[in-house]
Amino acid sequence: MRAIKGTRDVFGVEIRKWNIVENRILEFMRKYNYEEIRTPTFEQTQLYLRGIGDETDIVNKEMYTFIDKGGRSITLRPEGTAGVVRAYIENKMYADKTVKKLFYMGSMFRQERPQKGRYREFRQFGIENIGTEESLADAEVIAFAYNLYKALGLKSVKIEINSIGCQECRKKYLKALKNFLKPHYNELCENCQRRFETNTLRVLDCKNPKCKKVTEGAPSTIDYLCDGCKRHFKAVLHYLDIQDIPYVVNNRLVRGLDYYTRTVFEVTTDMLGSQNAIAAGGRYDYLIGMFHSEEIPAVGFAGGMDRLILLMDEEGLFDDMEGYKPDVFVVAVNDDVRDEVVKISGLLREQGFSVETDLAMKSLKSQLRRAGKLNVKNVLIVGPDEIAKRVVLYKNMEKHSQKEIDIEELKNFKRIVE
Repeated sequence: MRAIKGTRDVFGVEIRKWNIVENRILEFMRKYNYEEIRTPTFEQTQLYLRGIGDETDIVNKEMYTFIDKGGRSITLRPEGTAGVVRAYIENKMYADKTVKKLFYMGSMFRQERPQKGRYREFRQFGIENIGTEESLADAEVIAFAYNLYKALGLKSVKIEINSIGCQECRKKYLKALKNFLKPHYNELCENCQRRFETNTLRVLDCKNPKCKKVTEGAPSTIDYLCDGCKRHFKAVLHYLDIQDIPYVVNNRLVRGLDYYTRTVFEVTTDMLGSQNAIAAGGRYDYLIGMFHSEEIPAVGFAGGMDRLILLMDEEGLFDDMEGYKPDVFVVAVNDDVRDEVVKISGLLREQGFSVETDLAMKSLKSQLRRAGKLNVKNVLIVGPDEIAKRVVLYKNMEKHSQKEIDIEELKNFKRIVE
């Protein structure tokens, strides 16, 4: 029996890398005052059909969808935003009219071709800033993304940004884009020929080399922005400038999900080959209105953790990572003192110490050898003679020193090890 293609087991040294990254991400969430939300791993399929768009690759090719015993179409979540929006509406988070700053971290599922840093079950984190259309919110989300990757130690990253406008100014742009693409229709791939009719903007997002060549001279979305969208985009760039967030305006950037409006952006690196995006996001002012009586503006981003950890590994950012080691190893000289070892271990754990003991009834020599391999600084040796005197033998492995200490002193073990 083997793990299913596109999935993997994470343990040992690898899981310690994950723990480090997850803890740093959580620290950043606290710095920016984002509150965690946990949504179900599966939702009604209709949520993703309407929210992501039925002409996207995710919906057409990649979703894990099945019919449950109740005859309902269920889908494992392929991304996080739609589920957060559903939870926001269902739980009436909009009722107090305040901005909600939410974050999530969990497994997503897409049936795409596994490759370097890409899996069919992958971990993703993201933030959603819901309740304001102000450009300052866009800038905070982008600054969050940039500063997070910078804090994680990555150097070869950049922000690519664009504005794809609102529904009104996009109508003019789509007309111009169709007029540009029409003479080249037969040069487009089969998917883009379909998109030409159903979702023209996504032709710009195609990775097919022929389609990329056709769209090289395509009109820019920025040239067709209405006055309101122009002001909004200008303000976003202004707020990035005053925070010294470096960016490149990329007129071809449109993103692969239908719900985006106005600001779209990617965090990219040249260290992962052609699949160079490690995070992406933007504004989605109309998504909530698809499921709710009122349109509520929002902006957010998501980042893949598998690719992030791969990149950090390649840049040597885990080289100084310390392996797991307990604070104390409690050694039993023989089976007669097992009860005392259990009591002492519990006493130390109540004080906040990480404690390891031998559960396999190994010899004294074997236990000391294991303590050495774990690089444990503090070792307590419990034997019948020591118990008779109500003491234990304390060994400081770093100083190569040892002494007897009264068992009562273990109630304040911190004073002993300081």
